[in-house]
Amino acid sequence: MTCGELSLRVPSIEGMIALKLHAMRNQAERRIRDTQDIQTILRRPGSSPVTGKT
Repeated sequence: MTCGELSLRVPSIEGMIALKLHAMRNQAERRIRDTQDIQTILRRPGSSPVTGKT
């Protein structure tokens, strides 16, 4: 992803979910927020974490 002259690396859907699961496992206080984030990611129109297509 590029923003002006800045180039940013953005995780895949699978990568983002893995990061959320890791955070939930290591910080119990994040569980509710990260669960909601994962649900939002999975409901995102046009995304399919199984096939990797967006």
